[in-house]
Amino acid sequence: MKLNPNLGWAFLFVIYFMKNFLSAILFLIIFGITIYLFFGLKKINEETIYSGPIEKIKIAAYKGERSSLIYIADEMGFFLDNGIEVEIIENDSGVKSVKAVRDNEVDIGTAAEYPFVVDVLAEASDLKIIGVIDFVKAYEIIANKNSGISSVDDLRGKRIGLKKGSQAEFLFGVFLTSNNIKEEEVDIIDLDQSQMKEKLLSNEIDATVVCDPFTAESKLALENNYLIWNAQPNRRFYFLSICREEFIDKNPELIKRFLDSLIRAEIFIENNQAVSQNIIQKRIGVDLEYLKKVWEKNNFNVTLEQSLILTLEDESRWKMEKSRISQKEPNYLDYIYINGLSEVDNKRITIIR
Repeated sequence: MKLNPNLGWAFLFVIYFMKNFLSAILFLIIFGITIYLFFGLKKINEETIYSGPIEKIKIAAYKGERSSLIYIADEMGFFLDNGIEVEIIENDSGVKSVKAVRDNEVDIGTAAEYPFVVDVLAEASDLKIIGVIDFVKAYEIIANKNSGISSVDDLRGKRIGLKKGSQAEFLFGVFLTSNNIKEEEVDIIDLDQSQMKEKLLSNEIDATVVCDPFTAESKLALENNYLIWNAQPNRRFYFLSICREEFIDKNPELIKRFLDSLIRAEIFIENNQAVSQNIIQKRIGVDLEYLKKVWEKNNFNVTLEQSLILTLEDESRWKMEKSRISQKEPNYLDYIYINGLSEVDNKRITIIR
């Protein structure tokens, strides 16, 4: 059968038309997506960039990797992007941070949960947790062999250096109980972590309960002539950002921008681990190889989890029994400010309200 030339030309025309029609449709789809992304991202960008006045705050921060979100947010300009100029006051314990916040010397502080519990139980505390910034294993018990210590039992009658009111106090208390040693059987010496190395070397203490980066200093000073026990075999502790209730009431928007800055720092660390480690290494002045080893002990996430409440209650009961406090156990929901993080990213909250 012979094909009609006119039908052939018609067939070719249809093919050409369809080809160009599909190309046109594809072009319109791509163009539409481009326009949507351009204006959509522009709108998101406009919504997330702060355009108000710069506000200055002081932060009492532990000088260690647990404050990484604070340091990264400062170094990368995330605070400034959110209209916050920070002055970081560094210290060697959460106890000092809690006191600085309570005494209105700083606006925000970082500390483990136990110093916060101690403050709540000690007086009519007006401190509140605004977010967790790390979930960490860091504490170890280091004993000087020259003090005649070759086993846990040898800790009886020995001088143990730790910062009273700090996480070390609670963890060491649990450690003693699990090893059937009464607290009265040891002599606890109240010391700052920065003093531990010197006191160990001068034999003024026989062992210490210490955390990174002071753990490494103590080990180095003893030149491998030490015994070491994990003070956190079955638990991590929370590292908190806290502030006064009055400051929250006056600055709810600033709290949200502060938390947003930390979340940006969290995302940066997740995607730029090596760069982050170099930044932190320079900020806290430790060896980079050491920092890489302890990095995995930390979980840099901005959260408010239900398990935090359980931990606060557990440590509160321990402290009340130890100190024979007869007051009613606090309702720790009253000591957590949820609205700030809730309005920034509600998915980060699992606390049952």
